[in-house]
Amino acid sequence: MALWLDLTHVFTFLGIAGTVLALAFGIVAGVAFAITGNPSRGAVATGGWLVSVMFSFTATFAFVGSWVLPTVAIVALPLTLTLTAAFNVAVCARSHAAQSPVAAPRPAVLTPVG
Repeated sequence: MALWLDLTHVFTFLGIAGTVLALAFGIVAGVAFAITGNPSRGAVATGGWLVSVMFSFTATFAFVGSWVLPTVAIVALPLTLTLTAAFNVAVCARSHAAQSPVAAPRPAVLTPVG
């Protein structure tokens, strides 16, 4: 039991650090997906988010029944992706509305060669 109590501070630190890193990686992945639109651009950040979520589960060893930190870490990526997707749709809709109507294309004129 003494070892368990000694490791409580380590588990708490790892849990909090994992949650903070999961939030940071979630934001980075969301921004990468929103800017490029390419799913492979946020793959490293998503992998970092997954490892951070695993670290956040160590806080449940320190606080019996405490699932707040892992819940926040798990919700970070889907929430960030949803918010950046909504922002991306709003920006695209606004930019399309601000564009002037496209002029009718000019007909192609064929000239004989030779």
